[in-house]
Amino acid sequence: MFFLGGFPRENTPRCVPYVSQDPGLIRLFAHQIRKRMLKGTSLAVEDLGGGMSNCVPKGGSISVITSTLNASRTIDDLARSLVCQTDQDFEWIVCDGGSEDDTLRIVESYGERLDLIIILGPGFGIYDAINRAIAASRFDYYVVVGADDLLFPTAISDFRAKAPGFDLTAFGVVCGDKLVLPRDDIEIWTDFAAHSVGLVIRKCLHEKLGFYQQRYAIAADTLLIRLALRHGASVASHQIVVGCFSLNGISSRNYLAAARESFKIRIEMGENRILCYLRLGTGVLKNLGRIVSFELGARGFFGRRNEN
Repeated sequence: MFFLGGFPRENTPRCVPYVSQDPGLIRLFAHQIRKRMLKGTSLAVEDLGGGMSNCVPKGGSISVITSTLNASRTIDDLARSLVCQTDQDFEWIVCDGGSEDDTLRIVESYGERLDLIIILGPGFGIYDAINRAIAASRFDYYVVVGADDLLFPTAISDFRAKAPGFDLTAFGVVCGDKLVLPRDDIEIWTDFAAHSVGLVIRKCLHEKLGFYQQRYAIAADTLLIRLALRHGASVASHQIVVGCFSLNGISSRNYLAAARESFKIRIEMGENRILCYLRLGTGVLKNLGRIVSFELGARGFFGRRNEN
């Protein structure tokens, strides 16, 4: 286990998600996979009409990057899912922005079971933390995994088998009560649902494109991937389910802020302004209830504490 102090280093795929039409089945699947994962056992997904790959591990090692801030309620579940990996050829880089709860104590307790690097630096933003972790990583490929996400037992094996040779490699994930699988028949980026968990990125992309741009607090990953595609990044996608993507993150909860940043990125990338405005308006109307619920909750209604 290594500790790194804060240091300055600043500066998806061509597919459309496929969403399962049986949310009841996916909810059950997600519940079962979390339950069995935390017991150290795996769950096949043949009942969903697909399956996790049983590939032989090969290829480059993987850096798993996690940004944390007061994540004690969920970080242990993630750590246990990493301990349960059938392929342990990976490093876990945790970049903590000044947690005041038991997050670091929990993470440190896995120092003898995982190849662990901890980077400390109060005040880290999400993408600042990811940038620092990328700079500290030792391997050629990385995947971002949130503190409240989970990886299935063969995820690292799948990553190592499928990612080598490609700049961006997309996998399926469970998002709340939906199963999201990438398709490779559309050659445009369409707001893929899971930069976290479901996308392995070749680190050398950052030598050409720079790090995540912190002027976008929520959607910097979308900008990076769009830029990568514009510059001819090689892409692969696989209908292999590798983990659970939490919908409790700010990009999922604060739809309006995420939509605004996505709109700005589309404009920056030169997309048609009229179509961008239509997309923004349609999305806002479609998610109006979700937006109102978040805004009221953020202002202390319904007995919730402020989550901004």
